Amino acid sequence: METNQLVWHELGVAYHLIGDVSNAVYAYKKAISLNPEVVETRLNLGFLYLTLRQADLAKREFTSCVHLRDSDARAWLGLGYASLQLREASNAERAFVEAIRLRTNYARAWNGWAIVQIQRGKYAEAARGFERAYESDPKYAPALVNYGILALYYLENYPLALEKFNSYLQLNPNRPDTDHIRLIVQDLENRLKTVGKP
Repeated sequence: METNQLVWHELGVAYHLIGDVSNAVYAYKKAISLNPEVVETRLNLGFLYLTLRQADLAKREFTSCVHLRDSDARAWLGLGYASLQLREASNAERAFVEAIRLRTNYARAWNGWAIVQIQRGKYAEAARGFERAYESDPKYAPALVNYGILALYYLENYPLALEKFNSYLQLNPNRPDTDHIRLIVQDLENRLKTVGKP
């Protein structure tokens, strides 16, 4: 096993799936040390680093992936989200655009691109990005909640925010953040009730 890259990769996947992060990182790194050109292992490690909010390490893995296989939309997506966590808007936007060029209906890439547009103050473009994400995958919940945030805090369009948050809750009734979203929905409903009163 000590010299078998595939076994270490699969062990990393198994640890990753059961939430044993430290052993997953160790196994992925061991697999990479045995064969640094295996993109799948680097992708897994990069996305694991993203969930750990270790964007600098994630960016390094995704950058390697892009150099090894520049036609992999997932590598560009990961590079975009790592750059976003590092507050590198220009790099993030370039990566998301490349991911979208490679896979036109890539909801996660449209979502990331739209977040960059919010950071740039281009709210209409951000709305278009979230709409494209939803059109690409109606079950991709982050686009709905992010569109709701855009509508509520940046556009101050309460009916649109309410619509997006309610759609999110219908799609994900049992996620950890649903209690918070329900409170936002309740507040929006109360605001909209009082708007119509003299």
